[in-house]
Amino acid sequence: MYELYKNILLFSLLLTCCGLYGSTISELEKLKVCDNEAQQQEVSGKLDEAFTTYINAISDAPIVYEVRFAENIKDLAAKHEKNKLDSLPNVAQWHGEDLKDKAIYVYSQMGIGDSIQFVRFLHPLSSLGAKKIVFKTSKFLIPLFKNSYFKNVSFLSGEVDKTEKFDFQVSLLALPSRLKMKKTDDVPHKDTYLKATKEKVESYKKKFFDNDYTKVGIVWRGAPGHINDKNRSVPLSLFYDLAKIKNVKLYSLQKGCGEEQLADATKDIEIVDVGNTFNDFSDTAAAIENCDYIISVDTAVAHLGGALGKPTWILIPFVSDWRWFLKGETSYWYDSVKLFRQEAAGNWSDIFKSVTAELK
Repeated sequence: MYELYKNILLFSLLLTCCGLYGSTISELEKLKVCDNEAQQQEVSGKLDEAFTTYINAISDAPIVYEVRFAENIKDLAAKHEKNKLDSLPNVAQWHGEDLKDKAIYVYSQMGIGDSIQFVRFLHPLSSLGAKKIVFKTSKFLIPLFKNSYFKNVSFLSGEVDKTEKFDFQVSLLALPSRLKMKKTDDVPHKDTYLKATKEKVESYKKKFFDNDYTKVGIVWRGAPGHINDKNRSVPLSLFYDLAKIKNVKLYSLQKGCGEEQLADATKDIEIVDVGNTFNDFSDTAAAIENCDYIISVDTAVAHLGGALGKPTWILIPFVSDWRWFLKGETSYWYDSVKLFRQEAAGNWSDIFKSVTAELK
């Protein structure tokens, strides 16, 4: 980890010196001072202090965020082009060629949250003139995506019809790179790009949400098979103090693993279980639209809240996923998202103190 962040900083210094990102002299000098300080600490054997100096430099310098963003986007494309899962034989990978009147197959190789985050990049494919876009994704996402207008896009979850002809194919997560995205400002549709079904929104309102409380949807667990789930998921009991806030009502949007914790809540804790009614993510979206806030660990519902433009507070572990960077409470992916970060590994109590104070 230490060498990784050190190399990131040094690489960003090199790029800055080359003037590729238009940094000011003061930004460059600040980075050089931090680099010199960290090297002295390293030579003295103070590796923890050197690590902290590098982290602070990386976190405070806007230029480094842009470098990391560009590298992550490029790495995503390389990684997912090599992965042949769900790709088609004998169909060329798309690397930015002219799409006018072309047919392109897009496949998602990662989780539900990744698909929700990156489906926004289907819009630019239409703008580039593609006459047919077929996107293979989870069956639990298709009703939601169909209700959110994507021009010239059809969705499937099973095998591609062998009679279908495509000019190109591309992994969903490679699209940012193939679309020549290089800066955080290039991220499209930061406000909203998914839409809940009006009839479902009204139905959920009548059944669960027709009251004057501040309605807060919560999610405390991600998929247990995720590589970082032990660090990102939390026990439901950490939300109990939120349920005690005057005029606040909690709604569980948890589906599947984690739902069983609702049975452990004490009698004085009211959490309305809405998640057990969900059949797919169009149901989840309808429930979210009835909430005033979403508070979630880093999982699919957090992305869905952001994609719907709902005020969404994401609880970020100390070692955060690449898409959230290392510091800051805003996200360049979603305008409506606020990030609450652990200040030390495993310390969720301070985050929940901050969340509770802000919700009051």
